[in-house]
Amino acid sequence: MRYLQIAWLSLLSIGVGLVYVDVLYRVLLEIQGIPALIALGVALILLALTSMLNWLFKEAWEEHRSSAQQNGEGDPTG
Repeated sequence: MRYLQIAWLSLLSIGVGLVYVDVLYRVLLEIQGIPALIALGVALILLALTSMLNWLFKEAWEEHRSSAQQNGEGDPTG
């Protein structure tokens, strides 16, 4: 879990850094009218956030499944 948190923090830091640099220096690289560093930064931020949400969903599902098994409810999927 520690390595996963480090990866999340790294992705968020790099993403925010790219957005900050591009905004600070007024669009360093533009591809067909799209600021490339901002787009890359936002993509990294979204990757980190979706990974966090995926992890939370996985943990919640495991808790739900183990709780259902302890209560003798059988298969919680259906």
